[in-house]
Amino acid sequence: MNRTQDRFLILAMTLEARWFGSCEVFQTTSARVTVNSILQLFLCFATTPFDAEANRVVIVAHRDVRVDSLSDEDLRAIFFGQRLYWQEGQLIVPIVLTSGPTHETFLATCLQETAPLFRTFWMHAIFTGQARAPKATSREEIALAFVAETPGAVGYVRAGNVSNRVKIISVNPVDE
Repeated sequence: MNRTQDRFLILAMTLEARWFGSCEVFQTTSARVTVNSILQLFLCFATTPFDAEANRVVIVAHRDVRVDSLSDEDLRAIFFGQRLYWQEGQLIVPIVLTSGPTHETFLATCLQETAPLFRTFWMHAIFTGQARAPKATSREEIALAFVAETPGAVGYVRAGNVSNRVKIISVNPVDE
């Protein structure tokens, strides 16, 4: 246990002793267990480090892709199957996550879309023959490996998962 965890544990024990000693409600075993569980949960979250930068979603591409930045319109066009080739003529091979916080954040912040609408768009595009579905996986590690090994590939992961096997592409908003 580190010093912060020690301090929270002492605080929790002090609060527990004061609450249980002065309030009739906390004299029962079930109330004591419930409050104790809440205090332990608080201790867990209060001492868990949160690194906002590591959880930021970034766009990654195969190292051979010659693009360093995209407009947000270009990014939408790629992930909605409307842009098929990089500037130098290489086929774009997008990969998407199927669910999870990274996927939800990507859709909301980068594509301004919800997961159900994104899924509906792709189901319609595939059914009508307008587009081929992007590669998909449920795990960021698989997406990252796919991007690293597939020429022309592009995807998204949390910044904390990026390796030197891929390049990060910045996204620049289009001036309105």
